[in-house]
Formats: sequence, structure tokens, C-alpha cells
Amino acid sequence: ALPELQLVATGCLALVAQDAAIYQPWLAAQRAAGRMVVVDANLRLSAVDDTDADAYRANVMAALQHAHLIKVSDDDLEALAVPGTTALERAHYLQQQTQAQWLALTLGPDGAWLLQRAGLAVHAREDAPITVVDTVGAGDCFLAGLITGWLAGPERGEEALAQRVGGLTAPVSEARLRAVLHHALASASHCVERAGCRPPHYE
Repeated sequence: ALPELQLVATGCLALVAQDAAIYQPWLAAQRAAGRMVVVDANLRLSAVDDTDADAYRANVMAALQHAHLIKVSDDDLEALAVPGTTALERAHYLQQQTQAQWLALTLGPDGAWLLQRAGLAVHAREDAPITVVDTVGAGDCFLAGLITGWLAGPERGEEALAQRVGGLTAPVSEARLRAVLHHALASASHCVERAGCRPPHYE
């Protein structure tokens, strides 16, 4: 219905098990249609009954199989019981269990990693301490910054956006990977410097 649509994203409580019949076919259809699929694991186990937790985890893992880009936190990896001794090891392991070209791993004050399937990985964190007022919305702003950076890049604007059409899911250079990650990190940093979830925007 929207032929110009380039990218779709979902995650968190949309991936509870009772909605699997809606989201799994939808994600598969979006990938088959050539759109970039982004899935944010963002598990909220406290929002489901203990008896539903395993089904919730399983449905999140199934959704990640459709993703070109996965976003997880170190807490998500623990909730999913991904093997590994460090968050980075777990992230690499999870990526290899999926078809994802990229995986973004957030580590709170320790910054974030962006992994590319071919083995390329970049890390970023703020050079100077920031004043954290409220962490609500930090993960969502990180993902929004990641997607915005992917679609238009630091150049932004219609011309830059047009150049991304058809090339959203191909491997990228280290410089491009680093630019996208820094854009995402800046988005999250601006968010936590203010009370409430007040996503930053382009001036």
C-alpha cells in the first residue's frame, strides 16, 4: 500500500507472544518486499506474567530472525540468556544466530557498539561526561537516531535520502558505520540531558 516505504521498525511490547500471529507474518512480508527491517528487542519482562516470559523471549528471538538491523542493550542480552562472558561476546553470538547485517549494542554510560556481519565493529561513547537528568526514552532516541542516520546520514535532506533508496541493506564502510553510531549516541545523549522523553530534532 506504501510503495515508497523504505524501512519498518518494531520491538518491545509489540513482540509479546499473543501478538505473534500479527507481527511475525508482517515482518516476513516487509523483508520480502525489500524493505529494511529494524527490530529493537527491548524486553519488558516485568510487563508479562512469569508463565508467559519464555514465550515472550521466544517470540522476540523469532522476530530478530527477520531483521536487517537489531538493537539490543546489555540487559536485553541477559534477559534473552544469550551465551557469552561479556555483552560484546553475547552480541556477536546473537548476530550469528540471525540474518541481521547489523547489530547495535547499547551499554548505558559505556556507550554503544555497532557490529556489521562481515566482522567490522565500531564503538562510540561521549568524550566528556554529560549531565544525566532522566534516562526515560534514551533507548528509543538512540534507535531513532540510528534510523535517521541510516536513512539520510549526516548530510540529511531529500537528496541524501534519495541516495539511500535501494542501498539500505548493503554492507557499509567503517566511516559510514561510525557516523551512524555517533548520530545515534548523540540523539540518546540529548534525550537524557532533559526531563521526560523529549526526543531531539533537527533544527
